[in-house]
Order: sequence, then C-alpha cells, then structure tokens
Amino acid sequence: MPVKEADPAAVSLDAAFAQAMGAPPKPKGPAAPPEVDHEAPHGRDEDGKPLEPYGRNKDGSIRKSAAGRKSKDDAARTAPAAQAAAKHAVAAVPEPVNYVPGLTETADGAWMVLSVTAKVGPELPLVGRLIPGRKIAAQATVFRQNAPSLVGALQYASQHNAAAARWAERLTRAEVTWTLMFGLMVMPFAIQSAALWKLKDGEALGGDAGGPTLADLEQRNSDDLDQFMALMAAQLGAASAQAQTAAEMVTAEGQAEGGVNGSVPQA
Repeated sequence: MPVKEADPAAVSLDAAFAQAMGAPPKPKGPAAPPEVDHEAPHGRDEDGKPLEPYGRNKDGSIRKSAAGRKSKDDAARTAPAAQAAAKHAVAAVPEPVNYVPGLTETADGAWMVLSVTAKVGPELPLVGRLIPGRKIAAQATVFRQNAPSLVGALQYASQHNAAAARWAERLTRAEVTWTLMFGLMVMPFAIQSAALWKLKDGEALGGDAGGPTLADLEQRNSDDLDQFMALMAAQLGAASAQAQTAAEMVTAEGQAEGGVNGSVPQA
C-alpha cells in the first residue's frame, strides 16, 4: 500500500523540533545556599576544629569580625564638598576704613590711665606700696612715644586682615574721648586724697601753698554736717506742718458734710 507524502506543515515542525534539540540547555535555578555552620562561621581546620581569627566573645561564641571601632579611614566620608571648601576658604579682605582718629583717642586714654596710676597709685594707703609708680610712669612715656607707630600698625593690619579690622572697630566704637574727660575730672580728687593721707597734724595740704590743715578740714566737715542736719530738720518740720494742715482740712470737710446731712454734733 503506497504511503502518502507528509504534510508540508509537519515537515516544518520536524525542522523546528530538530533545531530545538540542538540548542543549548536552559540555565538552572539558583543553587541553594550552603548550610551555615553556626559553631564555625569562619570554617574549620583539617582536624575539624572551628577557626577563630578574631577570638571569642564574652559568652564564648566565635566573633565574626574584629573587635573595637572601625578606623576613621574606613568610615564613609559624608561631608559635603561645599563644607570642605569653606573650611579652606580664605577670608575676604575687609573694606579699608580709617581707624586712625579713633585709635589715637584710645591711645591717649590709655596713656592718661597709666599716668594717673603712676602719680597717684603709690600715694594710696595700704595698696600704694604695691604699685611701682616710677616704672608705670616710664612705661607711660615709652607708650606715648610709640603710640603713632602702634596706631599706624593696627591701621595697616586692618586693611589686610578681618580679625585686625574687628579689633580696630572695637577700640574705636565707643568714642574713647570720655576716657580723657574721666581722667581729667578724677585726677584732682585722687591727687588731693593721696596727699591728705600723708599729712601729719599741723601740716598744711599743699605744702608751701598754705592749704588747710587736717584740723581745718575736720572743722569744715563738722560745719557742713551741722548745716546739712539743720536743713534736714527744717524740711522735716515743713513736711510735718503740711501733713497737719492737710489732716485738719479733711476733718473740717467731714464735719461740714455731717451738718449738711442733718446730723447733730454731740456736746
């Protein structure tokens, strides 16, 4: 019996099957992870003993990593680039400002303080012996001679350095002229007080100038105190009289109101 020819579609299927049989095999699924040996996380040696490269913990278990904190070199660098750049940024040069007048006033004030201290300090009672007046006066002279150079140096530095500019600004901010006025106003009192404590009975304040003696000053203070107490007594008497007058006026007004309301004053 004759065999029929194969269908053309079947021939194409046979070719596709043959091609599929010759293709490489598909990849297998991921292999199962190896079984973890909790008693030997780093493996075992030839004798089967657990490896302990980092030693053991206090509870007896094997350490999985080295003890202690990690080195800074191993830490992640998280500082932003802008912060690192700002760290090394050079401060901007300040705008030039003329601080010379204010710094000169400050220097004059400092010289005044040194001079007053040198002149009056050693004459003060108790602490005067601890104040080296002659050396302070000499230092004041050296300072005054070099003040222009010091002012110029700080002025020059303020034009090239922000910190120097802030320092110069602080020294000139308060108009240091008041220091000079303070020194001039306090100096007479300080000098007279220092000379007073050196006086002996019968000596005059001011020496040959013929000033008052200790007895004269004592009597003058007594007279001033008597005058002050008399003034206080007069003011106290006037205040008492005023209070009495006010009390009488209040009493009179109260009696007048009682008469108007029909009340009869008792005999």
